[in-house]
Amino acid sequence: MTDDILRIEDLTSELNALTVGEIEDLEEITEGPLDVSFSEGSKKGKALKALVWVLKRREDESFTLEDARKMRVQLEETKPEEESPDPKG
Repeated sequence: MTDDILRIEDLTSELNALTVGEIEDLEEITEGPLDVSFSEGSKKGKALKALVWVLKRREDESFTLEDARKMRVQLEETKPEEESPDPKG
């Protein structure tokens, strides 16, 4: 049983880095267009399962959708870097 946590710091960056084949896989699993699957207000379960599967499969080709279902996902917002104080005052 997999109890790893997949941390996704920037969902938009992850989605933008997908290959065409990975997008096709995601759309097949979610049974809908990628932009709809991750849009505000849509159910995210299938979409996150598919995204976890695609991302983990990059490291391990034997990783399955069932393995993806068992993972925890932590979406982390990236915060803009704080500006350093102006040394000139």
